[in-house]
Amino acid sequence: MKKIKVILCRAAAIFIMLGCSSFNVNAEVSKQSGIPEMMQPNSVIRFTDEENYDIIEGGEYEGDYVTSVENQDKLSDVWPTPNEGTYVYYASDGRVNKIQLGNVSDTASAYSRNTVDDQHIICDGCKKPAVKEGCVIVGDYHFGSGALNSIIVRDTYTRGYGRFTNFDDETGESDNILKKGDIATSSHYDNPPYQTKITCKANGHTKKLNKADLGCLPDAVIDIWKYGTEYFGKSWEKNLTIENGSYCYYYDD
Repeated sequence: MKKIKVILCRAAAIFIMLGCSSFNVNAEVSKQSGIPEMMQPNSVIRFTDEENYDIIEGGEYEGDYVTSVENQDKLSDVWPTPNEGTYVYYASDGRVNKIQLGNVSDTASAYSRNTVDDQHIICDGCKKPAVKEGCVIVGDYHFGSGALNSIIVRDTYTRGYGRFTNFDDETGESDNILKKGDIATSSHYDNPPYQTKITCKANGHTKKLNKADLGCLPDAVIDIWKYGTEYFGKSWEKNLTIENGSYCYYYDD
């Protein structure tokens, strides 16, 4: 196999080792930066300011809310602070699928001024720092609602555990036309070179998929392009999610 050239970059912070063995069940849904971590399935909300929002579709979540005990207080990052005009889209399981900020020109400028190293770019979605393509920043990252997603980055491999979402864009990186078998990885933690082959597992199925795009992924470890969900026993539909997935790739594959 052709060896992938990867730039190895050490993170300055000390990262906490993965641990997801126990959970809390709460009656009240947590929030990150004022954004509810769960709503009713397929809900859409629009923020009128940093704290208040209107429900465009769906409604508030009612039911048990599960969080990871080990990871809840060890979030690697939190979602962006919403502003007027921010839309949050929720998937079929009620967890966040996409966060679309309102006018972000001032926010983007502020993050650009604070991101001056050669390891990062600015995420198109939330305008916060994201990993530059091919740069491996070693660490353990826990994120998303309930801190139930984890991406583990090492010198020789990257592994992810958690939720798979799906998207239906027409084009991906390098203006390629997306097709079945393509996926997007997390811009904030895992940005391997274009066309990296990644082994993904879910629902008792294993499939090697092609990294063809990059996404903000506020509450997922990978984003599967449309009909790729069929590889995991799920017929594609908008906002479909797959729980308890995992993926892995080695840099020498």
